[in-house]
Amino acid sequence: MSDDRQQQILSAALRVFTRDGFAKATMNAIVKESGLSKGGVYWHFDSKDAIVIAIFNQFMSGQEALLDTVLAQNIAAPAKLDQLVSLIEADVANFVDDMPATLEFYALATRNPTLKQQLTHFYADYLHKIEALFAQGAAEGVWRPLPTAHTAATFIALFEGVFLLYTLDPHDTPLGQRMKNAINILLTGLNL
Repeated sequence: MSDDRQQQILSAALRVFTRDGFAKATMNAIVKESGLSKGGVYWHFDSKDAIVIAIFNQFMSGQEALLDTVLAQNIAAPAKLDQLVSLIEADVANFVDDMPATLEFYALATRNPTLKQQLTHFYADYLHKIEALFAQGAAEGVWRPLPTAHTAATFIALFEGVFLLYTLDPHDTPLGQRMKNAINILLTGLNL
């Protein structure tokens, strides 16, 4: 039951953050949106920052699980990359309405040391896993053996940049097409 209540609070908070932004969102607005009592919300989260960190951890845990599932498969690196791009596209489509709040995580991380540390840790782990994917492709002889850390960092930067630009103009080109275009450009440089 506790997990259900926490999820109810986190969902309500995300709606409030999306509507009002992090800076203007209040605990009172989150309490009202959740439909729970003030004590019920504070029983689970003692502050707005605690809620922000919980939402961040939930999102990043989902991203890590998605990546781990793809990388654990016994398939060639290009197939893993294609599958990863498709899964990320589908995952992003699930939270597209919450994108303004999602982008604010980066701004918050510059001011919140706990959030910054967690975001830094997530990206270091993400980089390491993507680096292993590009090393696999090089070992299979399908991609150039370029410095895998640089290639992985470029891959992540491409995705982050495509995602950021998509939030500015989501009606120009579908997100999945933008992602595939970026990956095709990267693979043109990697393919043997």
